[in-house]
Amino acid sequence: MANELDDKLDEKLAGALALALSRYPRANLQQLARVAGTSKGTLYRICSTREGLIELLVARGERHMRASLEQADLTQPLFAQALQRLTEHLISGAALYMFWSTARWVNIGDIKESEPQGYTPSFFNQALEEFFLRGQKAC
Repeated sequence: MANELDDKLDEKLAGALALALSRYPRANLQQLARVAGTSKGTLYRICSTREGLIELLVARGERHMRASLEQADLTQPLFAQALQRLTEHLISGAALYMFWSTARWVNIGDIKESEPQGYTPSFFNQALEEFFLRGQKAC
């Protein structure tokens, strides 16, 4: 079902919704639609609940982050070039990166309580830590 919903959400709208949720973590679907520049009806056809939309964007953001790591190939020795590849790919989906990062720090799933949750380790943090440690050891 999530894959079917994801197919209905094009990159431009996904980015706009990701930015809207990053900026307004307490917004409801109607407010998010307005901020993202789409109609409530269009948004409801993609995802009828705020929670479903968040799940959809978290999954898309995670795919973007994993693809960024994969395309950067951080295991290759030219560390400056690997970092540049990672940065370029992350920036290509900057809205998804911002949303994914926000979702890791703030409980955007709960309208009433979007207080900071604090740092939570992730596959992305672990990959970066390993990359920088390899780079330091190589110097």
